[in-house]
Order: sequence, then structure tokens, then C-alpha cells
Amino acid sequence: QFYEDGSIQYADSNYFEMFTHEVIEGNLKTALEQPNAIVLTSNAAQKYFGLETQAVGKTLNVSGSWWTNGEHMVTAVIKDPPMTSHFRFDFLISMESLLQSEAYRSSNGTSTEGNFVTYIELNQNVDIKALEDKLPLFIDNYQGDELKNINGKADLYLQPLTDIHLTPGYDHEMSPTIKAGTLYSFIGISVLVIVLAWINYVSLSTARATERRREVGIKKSIGVTRHQLIAQFLTESLILHLIGCIIAVAFAYVMLPYVSAIINRALIIDFSSLNFWLACSVFICFGSFIAAIYPAFVISSFKPITIIKGDNTSQASGFSLRQALVVLQFSISILLISGTLIVTRQLNFMQGENKGFDSEKVLVIKGPGALDGTDTQNDMIALKSQLMNL
Repeated sequence: QFYEDGSIQYADSNYFEMFTHEVIEGNLKTALEQPNAIVLTSNAAQKYFGLETQAVGKTLNVSGSWWTNGEHMVTAVIKDPPMTSHFRFDFLISMESLLQSEAYRSSNGTSTEGNFVTYIELNQNVDIKALEDKLPLFIDNYQGDELKNINGKADLYLQPLTDIHLTPGYDHEMSPTIKAGTLYSFIGISVLVIVLAWINYVSLSTARATERRREVGIKKSIGVTRHQLIAQFLTESLILHLIGCIIAVAFAYVMLPYVSAIINRALIIDFSSLNFWLACSVFICFGSFIAAIYPAFVISSFKPITIIKGDNTSQASGFSLRQALVVLQFSISILLISGTLIVTRQLNFMQGENKGFDSEKVLVIKGPGALDGTDTQNDMIALKSQLMNL
């Protein structure tokens, strides 16, 4: 016996025609055609039947369901949906199980309740705006009478599948959504942290310039050109960024499970993704160039004669940019720290503030005539009579 929460979905028989899943057992073309059919993910199949046992043909007893209690036969096993999908589940039950259940057929619900999430596939040449203009007539043909009886209104809108995750506000989404602005703010904070690291590298490199003056003077005196020195410093920066990237990825890989437990959301590093390696390569190459180009030009500009004489005064005016970078570094740090403190205090205020609930003002309906949800009209009469007697 297991308790499943939020991992069970109903699906129409043509679900697998629209969405692609990797099948492990069974036939997806007919998996959801019959009532009381259920499709399991690999994770669910292992949980209920073990690693070595075939799940197809076995039965699961569903109890505690609102509509479809009883035995369901496993007709297929599929690979777990990817974590990046908004539509995640462990069990898919045939929609026929729901539509033919006595509880659903005898309910007094109407088609205006919006019980289902519907996906439609359009031809590539369809004019989306023209199709949306026809939707009011579609509603009037199929729901017009029901809407008139309840004095209601219904609107239909088309939303691209790829817009779901970054478009919050719709009801009953399959998984949590997020505003694009929130995502960009997190990206912006990450970029600021990386910029701080680059500025710190530039500041330390230019600060160590005096320590490398003798090295530069000796190399120039034996014929090393300025371009070769610049290439050397850029290569050093590239190697440091490569080592830093390896350490950062390893640290993130170790810490992600702990972060996932804190935020209650699975975070993974997809090492098979080309985009991941492309992003790392861009950060390494671009970052090493940005961080090292100024120190390379400053250090390589030292004159051998001046270095041999031990004269440091001629180089004093060359560090104005470094001073400006230090000011910028502290400004960004203060901005991030201040923002963190403000958000933390605001969250603490929201969590600790009185939500307006007063237990002394709660009305509890008890005894004969209590609201039991079986008859809405009688419930309202009972509520009205008890309020008048207070």
C-alpha cells in the first residue's frame, strides 16, 4: 500500500499520439483505449512491482479516489517524464475510466466546470488570430444554453505550449510556473556575482604588477615582444578560468541535492546537454579575456630600462582604472547585500504578520441543518436561518 499525492492524471486515448514517450513495456497506441487501464512510469513500476518483474498485465487497486475506485490493469510502462517538462506524473489512468464511472455520470456537474486541461495540435499554416475569433461561436454552440441558465460567461484562449512555464496566472497548471521577470532577476544577480569575480581578478592582477615587473623586464630584454607577453597573460587567465569552472561545477554537483531539499524542487546538471558545455565554454573564453585584457596591457607596457633602474614613479598613473573598478566592486557588493537584507526582512514580516484570522469570530455550523454539501439550496436556507437566530 502506498499513498500517492498529485502524481495521478487522467488522459485521453490519443494522448500518446500527441506527446512522445519512450515505451519500456506494452503498446502505447492502445494503452489508454479501454476503461480501467493505467500506464505507469518506470519509477512507479519499480515501486509497486520491483526491478525484475514485468508490470504489464498486473493490476493496481485504486482506493480513496473521488471517481474511479477499483482495480486498474497496467497496459504499458514508459520512461519517467523529464524534469524539464511541465506535465509530470507517475500514473496515467484512461479517461474512459472517469467518463464511464457511476459517480461521474450521476454528478450534477455541467460542462462549464472546466474539469479538463485540453491540448490541441494545429496545422503549421493555421492563422492563430482567425481561429481565436471563431472560439466565441464554438462556445455558444456547445455551452450557450448552460451559460444562459447560470447567467455565466466563458472565454477560450490559445496558449503555445512553450509559453506555459513563463506565463503564470492560469488555473490548474500541471506544475508551478514562474514570471519571466523573476527568472531574469535571478540571472541578473548571477551575472553581478560573476562580474564581481572578474573585477576582483583585475584588481589583484594589477596590484601584483609590481611583483611581475622584474619578470617583464627580463623577458623584454631578451627579445620577448609585447604581443607575446599579452598572449602569456591571457593564457594564464584562461587556465585559471578553466580550473575555476571545473571546481565550480564539481561544487555545484555536490551541493545541488542539499539545495533541492531546501527549496523542495529537483535541480540537476545535465552533462549530456550541448547548451551546458557551450555556456561553460563561453564563460571561460569571454571571462578570461575580459578579466585579463587590462592587466595584460598594463604589465606588458613596462619599459625594461625603467624596471632595471628601479623607478616606480612612472607607473603610478596607470592604476586609475583599477581604483574605479574597486569602487564599482564595492558598489555592487553593497547593492546585493542590501537587496538580500530587504527581501529577508520583508519575507519575515509577511510570515509573522497577523493574516486576519480571528478564532473568536469563526462561525461553526453544527447540528441539524448543517451544511453538508448535498443540497446547495437547502444549505443556503439553513445558513440564512442560523445567522438570523444569532
